[in-house]
Amino acid sequence: MADTKGSIDQFRGYAIEELDLLNLGKTPIPVDLDRDLVVTALQALWRERNQALRSAENVAELRREAAPDPRLFGVSEVTQALKACGAAPMPF
Repeated sequence: MADTKGSIDQFRGYAIEELDLLNLGKTPIPVDLDRDLVVTALQALWRERNQALRSAENVAELRREAAPDPRLFGVSEVTQALKACGAAPMPF
């Protein structure tokens, strides 16, 4: 493993070029790294969807309209996926 401590081009101590993202299914990588990558991505997706929902609710409130259906934003699906990984959403 290359010494990339503090580098923006790393994930959990692994250099991005070491991960070989195009061949994730073909090359063995540590299981904990694989899980960490999925959990980090799901947490980012959860934050983005939550932010989009809050923004839409704010716009609806300013327009004095009904708030959008939260199911449209898929926050609960991402939460379920995180729970399946044994993780929880990472709030802002």
